[in-house]
Amino acid sequence: MNNSKTLGYFSILATVLIWGISFISTKASLDYFNPISLAFWRFFLAVIALYIIKKIKYPKVFMDKEDRKIFFLGGTSGVFLYFMFENYGLKYLNASTASILIAVIPVLTMISETIINREKLSAKKIISVGLSVIGVILIVGFDPQRNIADMLIGSALILLASISWVIYTFLSKPLYKKYTTITIAYYQTLIGFLFFSLLMPFNQTDILNLPLDIYIHVIYLGVLSSAAAYLLFIYSLETLEATVCNIFINLIPVVTVGAGMFFLDEKITLIQGLGAGIIIFSILLLTYKRKQPPIREF
Repeated sequence: MNNSKTLGYFSILATVLIWGISFISTKASLDYFNPISLAFWRFFLAVIALYIIKKIKYPKVFMDKEDRKIFFLGGTSGVFLYFMFENYGLKYLNASTASILIAVIPVLTMISETIINREKLSAKKIISVGLSVIGVILIVGFDPQRNIADMLIGSALILLASISWVIYTFLSKPLYKKYTTITIAYYQTLIGFLFFSLLMPFNQTDILNLPLDIYIHVIYLGVLSSAAAYLLFIYSLETLEATVCNIFINLIPVVTVGAGMFFLDEKITLIQGLGAGIIIFSILLLTYKRKQPPIREF
């Protein structure tokens, strides 16, 4: 194995760990922030980090006037709506459950592609969708330790987050033919941040009197999860096959479940564990030898 491939595997593994643990940081931070203020400070840091990266790597690449509408819609759906729904969903669900439900995004994307392109559903796609639905039902419907109303509300919000990302995927496809990934990430993150800024007067959080670990969590989300891990993921795509990267990405819920049990004392039932396994298997089946659309930032 050459050095570039070794670094590629290191990069994708680091990406999975950072994005998997990001659910833990979000959940822990929501004890002190409301969902909007957490997103504001997260993307305040992310915009700064991405601006520095863009300034160093692509100082002369800017958003063209004719593409502003696509950037605007992408930033609205993929950053503002996605993270608003995810953060509110995590108020009702534990980090492990939310990460597993988010993992159905490739299945939702496939269904959307089939409808939009009027493609015929293959047996593999039908089986993947069926398994994912079964997995979600097992996860949402079998947690005796949580209020069923909270589970339903939280699951609905996470589903809305997933749909927002699918919309973002289709909206942003034309941009990837013209711009670098960092350029797209910077401008769309900036647009999402501006939306959260508009809501901040109604969602203030006293950030001067927080425990040290909460500051670390927010910095982790803004700098590592929304900027550094994205660079690592891009590097892994450049050095490894897309199929390999997607198999690793599908392990994010596994990391979140393990970290949730260790850091937050979260527990999942045996039936929920079975549901998680079914969802992960359905995604592996779906993504096998299939190029995926842009992976979301966590």
